[in-house]
Amino acid sequence: MNEQQATDISVRQAALKVFLGDRTSYRPEEVAHLNPPTNKELSELEVFELHRDKPKRFTAYISWNGSDVVSTWVGDRIGDVCDRGRWHTNNFGGIWRQITIKPDFSPEYYTGREYESQQCVNFRRMKA
Repeated sequence: MNEQQATDISVRQAALKVFLGDRTSYRPEEVAHLNPPTNKELSELEVFELHRDKPKRFTAYISWNGSDVVSTWVGDRIGDVCDRGRWHTNNFGGIWRQITIKPDFSPEYYTGREYESQQCVNFRRMKA
């Protein structure tokens, strides 16, 4: 993906948001004239922006099939898990552990909490 393709997808997504206003759903025929971006395009845009912007924080998903792959919600690769800490239990009964990842888009490592409930993980850049 290049900058022009990324801009095109961003513009179409912004137009869709303006058209919908406060609505959270729509029928495809209502927005066909806007050519809304597909989930695949939005995922590719997310990966492109991660490589371009190298954010301090981002959200991703951890594969639970034993491959230790960090990905977008549709499965596009972002990086690998490097280290997993031991499991802890918080005051509400949630079970979590600290994980460290090495993303493909940055030479720096990121860390976040992986929960046993297999939800997405919020990562932040580690300090040197």
